[in-house]
Amino acid sequence: MMRLQAIPSQHASIETVRTAFHDLVLPDSLLQTLGCVINSRRSLFLTGMAGTGKTAVAERINAALPGAIWIPYAVEIDGQVIRVYDTHNHRKISDEMTPAEYDRRWVLIERPLVIVGGELTLENTDLVWSSASRFYEAPFQMKSNGGTLVIDDFGRQRVSPQELLNRWIVPLERRVDYLALNTGKKIEVPFEQLVVFSTNLSESDLADEAFLRRMGYRARVEPPTPTAYVEIFKRAAYTRGLKFDQRSIDHLLNNYMIEKRQMKGCEPRDLLDRITDICVFEGRTPEVTPKVIDIAWRNYFGASHSFASEKRTTGELRTTGELQLQTEPLEL
Repeated sequence: MMRLQAIPSQHASIETVRTAFHDLVLPDSLLQTLGCVINSRRSLFLTGMAGTGKTAVAERINAALPGAIWIPYAVEIDGQVIRVYDTHNHRKISDEMTPAEYDRRWVLIERPLVIVGGELTLENTDLVWSSASRFYEAPFQMKSNGGTLVIDDFGRQRVSPQELLNRWIVPLERRVDYLALNTGKKIEVPFEQLVVFSTNLSESDLADEAFLRRMGYRARVEPPTPTAYVEIFKRAAYTRGLKFDQRSIDHLLNNYMIEKRQMKGCEPRDLLDRITDICVFEGRTPEVTPKVIDIAWRNYFGASHSFASEKRTTGELRTTGELQLQTEPLEL
């Protein structure tokens, strides 16, 4: 059942891929690779420096997988119950879209997107027994069947990347996983999901060439060019309702040039969030200006805060008859 549903009814095209990634600015070559990944359902090893949008890309791959799938609420093996359906990872299709007559042991859901990060341990990949409820909880890879499994920040888990890769080298090749019951019995379950490994670490530090050859696809997300950066900035400003002009954009790009700082795809969003915070705090119209950009820049990339940097004094000149006083801040 799961193997039949794992293959989407329609192949992805460049148009459907563009639609799935419409809110991201990506090169056509990467969109083509992602389209091949989606159609083949082979694993993807996604690398790149921090802040280039790897996680955003990985999360949107699932949106390009059309259709809904049926999964069992639970499965029973030799009297042992394994719960599969999970409201945290599975989104049930509305009753209006569900057939009137169907086997009530099954539930119709959207293709699941399961994301795990630094909290992952090797124990999480096995069945978890609940002595209170007297049933097993399916591991996250089993719950991601028919959808997408994203291993985010790969290499920063509480288990070594080599151990995790050794655990999944057979499932990735054969599309089956083996889980153990408390009785010691091994059971075979489908491993029918698209697996994405996302990392900003070096490939050579995470896996040997033998394993990398078993990866379906490998892609590196590069930092944006100035033109791509401006397009990301414009889209992010539009969604936040922030006005801007070319003078402000030129000022922002000049800051990068002066500090010789590498542009990253996440920075327009982060800077605009801080600009919004400043406008709300000061009660001003939501607008991007060179002055506000400089304040947001310091808050984002870090800057020292001292009285010397403020070209004003905290005291005021006061006239009381014949005496004028000026107070100075106490410098510690």
